[in-house]
Amino acid sequence: MSKRSPENKRLLAEWKAKQRKDAEAALPASREMLLALFDELDERLPVEGCDHSLRLTLAWADRVRVDAERLKHWLREYAGFCDCEVLANVQDSNPALSE
Repeated sequence: MSKRSPENKRLLAEWKAKQRKDAEAALPASREMLLALFDELDERLPVEGCDHSLRLTLAWADRVRVDAERLKHWLREYAGFCDCEVLANVQDSNPALSE
């Protein structure tokens, strides 16, 4: 089993930092706002269920004045095609939101 050299570790850390920076720049709202969306979905979905649409997500976007079209496009990049997929897929697959 080979160990990573210090140079490889440094390059990997730089690559991860760039990935995170690029992901942050592409967010359709602040990181804090998006984390609040996930919290809201986590609370509401068990009660209201998912109707295989972005009903709850878009209602949130309207309430907090986030551009819904930009949000939908961004969510689709991370397999968020309905409310339950937004909650299940988006946060963990986006470098700006995970960790």
